[in-house]
Amino acid sequence: MSTQGLCADKGISGMMRASLRAVLTALICVSVWSCSRGRDGDGSISFRPERGAVLEPDSMHAWQPCRVSTTAGVSGFWTPDAGEIQRIDSMLPRILSSELRRVNPSTALHPDRYYRQYFGIVQNDRKLIYVNGFHEGYIDMVQRSYAQSPARHQRGELNPDFWRFTPVTVCDGGTGYFGIIYDPVARKLGALEFEHTYGGPVD
Repeated sequence: MSTQGLCADKGISGMMRASLRAVLTALICVSVWSCSRGRDGDGSISFRPERGAVLEPDSMHAWQPCRVSTTAGVSGFWTPDAGEIQRIDSMLPRILSSELRRVNPSTALHPDRYYRQYFGIVQNDRKLIYVNGFHEGYIDMVQRSYAQSPARHQRGELNPDFWRFTPVTVCDGGTGYFGIIYDPVARKLGALEFEHTYGGPVD
């Protein structure tokens, strides 16, 4: 083989090795990104952004929370902005995950299985944000109940986004439903509370 041909072969081999290294590096990066995507620093699964909705003040006339302390001193409502919701969502999944494990160490529930409604409330002259959370099983339950009820069905199809406009209230729902208040001035979340009675794990 000529010296020119040998040099050409070595050049091709070098190019192949470089290409292989590039491919392996890309695969490692994709693998790391895929494993870390959607997870917080402690490994808990984050909320799904599409499962959160800010309810406007004019929809709050239907709000009837189970805890009297929640509405005590509430004199009005306001609309939180996107930045405030992002700050809540950066902290709340870890808290929810920790509380789920505390209540039921064997739980298979994760924050990404919950929907959230955000209400701006004025309580004792302070502008706060109330987060109303409920498990995805609630959506399935409402849809099945609506489909099986002739009276409801006659009124027309159920809007699948009903939860984006109407406050959800379920008492004694256990870990399927939670509430928590956020102070946008202090940028702190209060204590997370599940809806009274713990009725066992939610499927």
